[in-house]
Amino acid sequence: DKAKDLATAVWSAESKILHPSVCEKALRKRDFVLGKNTCATYYHPQYSKCEAIVYVNAKPSCTSTLLSRIWTITTCLCVKNVSHNKITVRIGDPSLPGKVKHKFYSVDGAYTHPNCMKLDGRYNPENDLSLLLLSEPFFDSRYVYIAKLPHQLTYWTPDSTLNLDLASYTDLTDKATKLKDAVWHSVSQLLHPGICLKHLKGKNYIIGKTMCASYFHRTSDTECKLDIGAPLAFDYSLIGILVYKEKCGRDQGVGSFVNIPYHSEWIRETVHKHTSWIHL
Repeated sequence: DKAKDLATAVWSAESKILHPSVCEKALRKRDFVLGKNTCATYYHPQYSKCEAIVYVNAKPSCTSTLLSRIWTITTCLCVKNVSHNKITVRIGDPSLPGKVKHKFYSVDGAYTHPNCMKLDGRYNPENDLSLLLLSEPFFDSRYVYIAKLPHQLTYWTPDSTLNLDLASYTDLTDKATKLKDAVWHSVSQLLHPGICLKHLKGKNYIIGKTMCASYFHRTSDTECKLDIGAPLAFDYSLIGILVYKEKCGRDQGVGSFVNIPYHSEWIRETVHKHTSWIHL
């Protein structure tokens, strides 16, 4: 009932994995099974981070990540073959005056990765990226964060045991009028290629090119549509963009991600080429 708008429906939190003995004491048996579930510290600050919803033809279509006050990044398939004047980006902020705690921004340009599709027309998950140029800078707010772009030579492998942050939200509908129904956040870790190949379809995962990570969203497959484009991050650094998910809303969910460090140069070149003083 407290989440009547987008801004109060978004949250993300830094979290740490806990020892099973702590989990057993704090959680009910039906919510935690030793050896099968993981539990972590949890805090809900009730503010937005760096996610926004992309609308195509006035309908919510995917998630995007704020790279600056005028640029967001999402998937190529979300906006492919769509005129930029049919795309809007919705950003929420609790500090906005009035009851409406979000604002829509029109888009001056949509720049998809040149190799989003292969020469034979097949989908290429390795390059499923698109940059959106907002028509005006979004509001300067302490509630809205800009993701950091990692260095081109920063590599993330399944050997890393660091906990990553995966967060997004669903658009508020009749099915999601409360915070717990509209918001999700998960602690995620990169998975070994063998696990990825087992769970993901070949066309959505390429060993050495894309990444895959654990993924959990307590809902059904059909209600996870807006998750596509969700950011996978570490300490505000954007590592990956979610392009495909398997078993969304069920145990052992696995997501496939574009490897952002591989595309840092293309992102910077595109932003530099298409940014002018009129946008600043």
